[in-house]
Amino acid sequence: MDTEILNVEDAVSYEDIITKTEIHSYLPYLSGPYPLSSEIRIAVQNQDIYTVPCNSFLQFRGTLLKDDGDIPTTTKIVRNGILHMISKISYELNGIELDQTRDVGITCTLKNYLSLTHNQLPAAKMAGWGIEPDYKLSLYAGGRFEICIPLAMVLGYAEDYKHIIIIAKQELVILLANTQVNALLDTSNQPENVTLSIHTIEWLLPHVQVNTAERIRLLKFVEKGTNIDVAFRSWSLETYPNLTQSQNINWNVKSSFAAEKPRYIIVAFQTNKQNDIRADRSTFNHAKIKNIKVLLNSESYPYLDMNADFENGRYLLAYQMYAQYQQSYYGQLSSPILGPSEFKNIAPLFVFDVSRQDDRINTGVIDCKIEITAAENMPANTQAYALIIHDRLATYNVRDKVVKILV
Repeated sequence: MDTEILNVEDAVSYEDIITKTEIHSYLPYLSGPYPLSSEIRIAVQNQDIYTVPCNSFLQFRGTLLKDDGDIPTTTKIVRNGILHMISKISYELNGIELDQTRDVGITCTLKNYLSLTHNQLPAAKMAGWGIEPDYKLSLYAGGRFEICIPLAMVLGYAEDYKHIIIIAKQELVILLANTQVNALLDTSNQPENVTLSIHTIEWLLPHVQVNTAERIRLLKFVEKGTNIDVAFRSWSLETYPNLTQSQNINWNVKSSFAAEKPRYIIVAFQTNKQNDIRADRSTFNHAKIKNIKVLLNSESYPYLDMNADFENGRYLLAYQMYAQYQQSYYGQLSSPILGPSEFKNIAPLFVFDVSRQDDRINTGVIDCKIEITAAENMPANTQAYALIIHDRLATYNVRDKVVKILV
């Protein structure tokens, strides 16, 4: 019997360390609307505060209008479309780049298909996300839109590091893409001439206040000059911009030091989707993949061949590898947002859990290669993406305001 039921003398305790939580709004140095290719910086200059970046949001407001000022009738913003307007976002701590995400639209679309659960889908609609086949971002009067995206959907640092930031300058740097086309979809015979504009961006950052005893404890911690470890998993997207029109393709993805250890590798394909308003950039193609393997040096993942045949409904192993991601990555019961049919038609992702690695590949340099076998030659204009989720470790010294990237 559990002896906890016998502890009738235990005192009642209350959670009163945090006395107040407030959401503060931080704006860029320059006001919008922001032209394509703009660099936008949002800084937190006040360092005498405790902030919680992992619970922060990015709020975007803007418009989608035809050239004559009317609301479009055939053009829509695709799922995650506003993030397709961003080529890079980075988080800086005391002037040092701690984490970054490149090709933000593709990277975060892949990550959302993997990470979101059914219970999270209603809230994800506020972030410009949905899995309905005819999904489009809602427009209000005057062609206005407004979305609020958790920073944890955009940066691995915000998803994994669940602690406050003490007495440090913080800055988000957002680099807009050079085209709006990848955020839009218009399948009509005569696509409309439209402009997608971002007028305002706000960083909604929680501040916390603590009771006197905790404040004194934190001040003493700062005075000691102790280094704080900041460990998280960063997301790096590698792209093969135009696959050779062959059935067998060997892709030398990248080489990295063993300390920057890959944990998960997600491979996806798109055909005739880049920079084409008639194609939905938030969906992917199975490209008639038959077998696909990741090689870290000589270690192969998975051990078995997939022997997939998407055209005839044989892709069980690929779907199982996708469906098991949440349990492996988060240690929670998996509840993937895509069923087998949606997986095939919307986002057939090839997910490789490489977190368990032989000692032989944990030293020196790790060469990452992907072997691809298709049922027929790859179509022209097919891109391959490899989202590599890898370890990242930094330290920051609150007293000396020194940030060091270790991995």
